[in-house]
Amino acid sequence: MNPTHSPRPMRITLLGTALIGAFLVGGCALQDKASGTETVSIDPFPKPLGEAIIPLEQEAFSSFKYVEFDTAGGLVMRKDLDLHIIPKGQDRYGYAFEDPRHGYLLTWKDGNGNRDSAGVYIIGSFRDTSLAIDSNPVLWLPQFPKPGVSWSIEPGRVMDLISADTAFYTDILFQGSDEVEKAPIERGFQKQPTLLFRETYGDTLTYYHFRRGVGCLGFERSTRGKLLATGYIQTFSGKSRYGSGPLYGL
Repeated sequence: MNPTHSPRPMRITLLGTALIGAFLVGGCALQDKASGTETVSIDPFPKPLGEAIIPLEQEAFSSFKYVEFDTAGGLVMRKDLDLHIIPKGQDRYGYAFEDPRHGYLLTWKDGNGNRDSAGVYIIGSFRDTSLAIDSNPVLWLPQFPKPGVSWSIEPGRVMDLISADTAFYTDILFQGSDEVEKAPIERGFQKQPTLLFRETYGDTLTYYHFRRGVGCLGFERSTRGKLLATGYIQTFSGKSRYGSGPLYGL
């Protein structure tokens, strides 16, 4: 699940943190192209959207800075990546980095009362308007992961939780007294509370940072001890479309 072609959140090292640029503080306005007159304010400091590990049922948007290296440590590319969450009907959501025309199909399952089964599942893929549904949904991100418990997302690709409470520093994404209490601002950065996952695929390790109600905050990939890529969130915006509901009541 490489972020250039699939969902792949992960951990940022000091190198990634050093690359973080300044966040533009302040509101902006967009003109409604349909009417040509209406303008709407965009809050640069939205709130996390509930407690879901990924807020699929929301109007959410994230942008990332992506940096890739060769095995000698040389810079291969640096670019911006957008994360698209696209409703696909029947509780299905497209999840795609960069190109919204193709990616994975995800859904949320509450586990029917079994907390260990609740979470985000990969149920297939999409390309344009075509959906390819897998015969067996695969648990990708448990809502209530446990350290020391691993799970397979495909042959040879295994996930596990490293820590349920790991600090991850970003630009200032959220403000307000309650939010700053959860994610304090330190030296111009925001200390986000995250779940740290690890994906093992052969000799390649990928670390993901997720914050509940936000989703992916950053990632890092390495092979045989050599850093290959990092990514970190730059902006997050969103608002509830469906309210809280049972999704957050587990």
